[in-house]
Amino acid sequence: MVKPIMKDVFFLWQKSEPATKADLQVGSDWCEKESDHCKYGIRRCCDV
Repeated sequence: MVKPIMKDVFFLWQKSEPATKADLQVGSDWCEKESDHCKYGIRRCCDV
């Protein structure tokens, strides 16, 4: 899913809430995508 970039300064200044077990899949997906980027020479890698 593609979402527009959030640019609202007041929203971005809010303190984030701690991650929960429900967020684990999102982090796992992100790390998997970053690992794929490493295979293709992109320098940003996820250390899992």
